[in-house]
Amino acid sequence: MIEKIVVSRIDSAMKKTFLERLKINHIVSFLDPQYLDNFYNNYIYNIGVDKAKWDYFILFDVEHRTSYEDYPGPQKFHVERLIEIYKKLIEQPESINILIHCTAGISRSTAASLILLYLIHKD
Repeated sequence: MIEKIVVSRIDSAMKKTFLERLKINHIVSFLDPQYLDNFYNNYIYNIGVDKAKWDYFILFDVEHRTSYEDYPGPQKFHVERLIEIYKKLIEQPESINILIHCTAGISRSTAASLILLYLIHKD
């Protein structure tokens, strides 16, 4: 059962005390490619989060675009993957407290949380 959804920016997601205080036990990251390795090394590995409790999305390749107008926005496969994550999480026997974050914690993470909220309450 998904009990709590928290939306955050990337720097909050790397603070162990923040995660412990909110009892976060699953993380969904929306990252640009240049942040992925650093986030894994500084967060998932060093803080000690179980890699099985981390899902991530690579949204676009910053090096191959010239402006935000070149970014096509979320695609159907992003939503399909989020639905797969939802299905995996609702099968867990324990209560799930999810942290959904992107770089700034404004657009991508908020949109993903709205999709999850819809899936949780659609029936």
